Amino acid sequence: MKKITILIGLFWLVSAAYGQKPIPPTFPNGWHIGITGEANLAQRMSVIPLVTGDAPAPRAKPRVGGRGGIEFSYHFAKYFGVSVGLDFGTTTQYRISYWRAETGGYSSIPPAYFSNFQMPIKLEFHYPFQNSNFSLFCAAGVNLVDVLQSIIYNCRYRNMPGGEGMFCWICTYTITSMGYFGAVYDDNGHKLKVDMQLNLGAYYRLPYNDLLRMSLCANIAFRDKAQGYYKYDTAQPSSGALCYRHNYIGLEVAYIHCFKPRKSRDN
Repeated sequence: MKKITILIGLFWLVSAAYGQKPIPPTFPNGWHIGITGEANLAQRMSVIPLVTGDAPAPRAKPRVGGRGGIEFSYHFAKYFGVSVGLDFGTTTQYRISYWRAETGGYSSIPPAYFSNFQMPIKLEFHYPFQNSNFSLFCAAGVNLVDVLQSIIYNCRYRNMPGGEGMFCWICTYTITSMGYFGAVYDDNGHKLKVDMQLNLGAYYRLPYNDLLRMSLCANIAFRDKAQGYYKYDTAQPSSGALCYRHNYIGLEVAYIHCFKPRKSRDN
């Protein structure tokens, strides 16, 4: 009786599998909308000693950041697609440690994070693996940063004296007991910035024809996002420059909903 039950169960599973509507053999073309999320590790801030005195230069460490948002895309010609995203996430992330003479070591200053709206625009290539729901995915494009600030500045504050200063941020740390002072600032917050972005990963097509995507990603900045300086007000003062450029590597995941093409809807 037990064997008969098992055979009936296997027969039912096979029948159900063959009875399902087959998944299209190619990558689903047309309009898509998705939700994306990304975790990244940015390079550490550059510390450039200019005057060497009693205290050595502070140390910088890389920091983890991230972003997430909505992606609109159109896929065509079996292997290609274009996408435009609207994301919110970190554009500056760093941590500094200063020298403490009484301990002979470094103490960390709380990490700094600055987030903003971003607009990634990419051209992608995808190639389905044979007899599989997986597809190779690679993309290249640009990421527009400080989009909202540049629009507001040009529409409202461009002709106002000192208007650009309304979009600058300054982060300062003062450790009075050690005579340490550091300042990091972005005095170009009102200007549109363009970074390069690269992705390499894979799609997985779900039974109902939506997509899951996972990829390694990289951001390459063409200009500094923030600059600053540090100084130790000791018997023999030390000072130097600070510089941050938003270069990073990360991991992106996305859920993509594929709208049914018009021809398929009509059928």
